[in-house]
Formats: sequence, structure tokens, C-alpha cells
Amino acid sequence: MKNKENFRKKLKLTQKDMAMILNTSRSQYALYELGLRDLSTNALIRLSQIERFILTDEVSISKESKNVETQELIKNKFLTDVLKDNEFRQIRCKRKLDRLQKDYEATCKQIILIDFLSEPTDIKYAIHPGALKILKDKAEKEFNENAPLQILKLQLQEELLQQEELILSRLLNESKATKL
Repeated sequence: MKNKENFRKKLKLTQKDMAMILNTSRSQYALYELGLRDLSTNALIRLSQIERFILTDEVSISKESKNVETQELIKNKFLTDVLKDNEFRQIRCKRKLDRLQKDYEATCKQIILIDFLSEPTDIKYAIHPGALKILKDKAEKEFNENAPLQILKLQLQEELLQQEELILSRLLNESKATKL
């Protein structure tokens, strides 16, 4: 009796749930679904009332329903909160990216300067080779920390956050539009 089982499954009820509604045992209801046993008259009457109620569109989920309205409010608040968080993360990412790019440019200039200072000119104005080595090591360390790979990662993160913002904004607008 697949039809009986499908009806129950459409309502997302278990056999135990249906048995409770019909005031019978789960095993008796299971046998009824299989077509091996009949339900009591009271259970059959109750079942037909439920089927009629469901099939006659008396159960239409309206937007005025308190549960649906509450869920919409919760959904909108969640989307709004996530959108605000996204905005904060975008600002933080942009600041970090700007700082990293400035540091990278400064480090590149340091390396060029150190190379310039390393060229032998007048011995009188030459910088000690040990000092140049320390400056070069420091500049290379900063270069590796602010390498283009780090900048690329932040650029990708920024792009992803912008796409996430578009999606969240669309979902929020759609949610608000269905509410109207």
C-alpha cells in the first residue's frame, strides 16, 4: 500500500507519529500500510479527515503565519549579521593588503638602495661590509614576509569577500521581496 506510505511521508511523519495521531499501535499502523490489516473505524475516520484536510488546500502555508514570519525575521537577521561581518572582514583585508603592499614597495626600495651602496665608489664614504650584510639580510627577510604570494593571497581573499557580499545582498533582497 505505497499510497498510504507516501501520504505519511509527504507529511514527514513516522509510522509511530501516525499511530499516535490515529490512536493505534505502530505495528498495527505498519500492517495497515502493508495492506495486511485494517485500522479501527475511529482510526479510519480520523485518517480520512486528515487526508481530506491536506488535499483540500486548507493547509496552505501563508506568509501571515506566525511561524513563517518568525523564521523570515530570523533569516533576515542572520543575513544582515553575516553581511555586516563580511563588511568588517573586507575592511580588515583591505587595510592589511594596503599595508603589505606599502611594506613590499619599501622593501624593494631598500634592496635597490643596499645594492647601490654596495657598489664601490669612494672608499672614504664606503659603508662597512658587515653593516651592508645586516641591512641586506633584514631587507630580504622583510621581502620574504611581504612577498607577492602573500599579497596575492590577500587579493584573492578580498575578491572572495566581495563575491560573498554580492550573494548575501541578493539573498537578503530576495528575502525582503518575498515578505512584501
